[in-house]
Amino acid sequence: MKHQLLIPFAMAFGVFSASIVTESADLPATNQIIAQADENNGFRPTNGGYEYYQDGQLVRNSWAFEWGNKYYIGSDGRALSGVQKIGDDYFYFGDDGTFYARHNQWVSAWGLDYYVNDEGKMVEGIQKIGNDYYYFGDDHRFFKRTNTWASAWGHDYYVGSDGRTLQGFQKIGNEYYYFGEDNTHYKRTDQWIQQWGHDYYVGSDGRALQGVQKIGNDYYYFGEDNTYYKRTNQWVQQWGHDYYAGPDGQFYHDVKAIDGTYYAFDSNGYYKLNSQYVRSSWGLWYMFGQDGRIITGWKDWYGSRYYFDPVSYLKVTGDHWIDGRLYHFDSEGRLQGSAYPHSQASANNTYPFGYCTYYVKQELPFIGNYWGNARHWSATARQHGYVVDNHPSVGSAVVFQPGQAFADSTYGHVAVVKEVQGNRIRISEMNARAGFGGVSERWVDGSDQFEYIH
Repeated sequence: MKHQLLIPFAMAFGVFSASIVTESADLPATNQIIAQADENNGFRPTNGGYEYYQDGQLVRNSWAFEWGNKYYIGSDGRALSGVQKIGDDYFYFGDDGTFYARHNQWVSAWGLDYYVNDEGKMVEGIQKIGNDYYYFGDDHRFFKRTNTWASAWGHDYYVGSDGRTLQGFQKIGNEYYYFGEDNTHYKRTDQWIQQWGHDYYVGSDGRALQGVQKIGNDYYYFGEDNTYYKRTNQWVQQWGHDYYAGPDGQFYHDVKAIDGTYYAFDSNGYYKLNSQYVRSSWGLWYMFGQDGRIITGWKDWYGSRYYFDPVSYLKVTGDHWIDGRLYHFDSEGRLQGSAYPHSQASANNTYPFGYCTYYVKQELPFIGNYWGNARHWSATARQHGYVVDNHPSVGSAVVFQPGQAFADSTYGHVAVVKEVQGNRIRISEMNARAGFGGVSERWVDGSDQFEYIH
């Protein structure tokens, strides 16, 4: 073969060294330039670089292919090095005097990172390199982006501080986002996420939700302490109301059992109902107190007295035994007094006509005879097993001690309770304003000061 001048050079970051080959040689390695003795074709060394000739003519602005590598000959006829723009694309020809176009490798220049593909072109957009994805912008600047959002294929992605697209739950700024764990890397929206033994929800903008949130037709609570996970089996206070997140995190509505008792929740607003008589979804009515708990036992409600069974929680009607005593309730559950038959109950009236005692006995047959003057009625009724307390109810007998509410200073006074409004009662009485034997009505304030026979 022809004698050749072989100019070998090192791999990346190597330097040129000159040597003479006087015998036939194998094909050169891929990172070598050969200046042929035939000066009409191939590379020739010149002033620290290489010119390229074809048929004795210096080649300019053209690609050259030698030894499996690709080179570019610039406008001065010399092979280019470093980062170069050729047409609309950028290529990298090394900075170590090797001059061939690199492919499938990272390139650092101007303090930034770039990547050239298998064609040697610098890439942009989102690219898979190895097992990871990176973003190189879409503005023809080609450098690897870090800590920024990227949009592609109808999805949003985020590249971290090392330029890789993120996966899983990630904190970005002051918010948390979820990018899946199936190597798809895109930001999820409007879906539940399970992580670290908890449930989370990312909204329409991809952010993990906090506070009370409506998802579908239900409400959930995700805390307000930047933990973002769905709460279960706990009370939640919001907007001046109390709510309860059940075992699946959904806010309760209807009547629900919580911690050994029952509460009622509004069917539309989901908040706890206090001091209300509530119809359940199964059609039964229950009473709930000021703290929202279901009521059992005695309850005064809108001027009447009721009793709610401690087992069924329902108000009782008709005759009902309570603590060994028999009581009578009307069809609406209002207490009417001790139930018939009672040992003291009688249709006869032994009290003298015209007096207050006569009138009350006549109106309320459950009152006993021979109870003495009005002032004694409370004590006598207790002795005979009647309910006597300071809670007025329609149809009960009110007992005024001497001097109370203009009662006689010696004998006291009794009347029939006709209406209850807060701490006021409307009474019907005899031998008062209408005179002896006459019946009249009046309102009396301070009803909790008096005693009532039920």
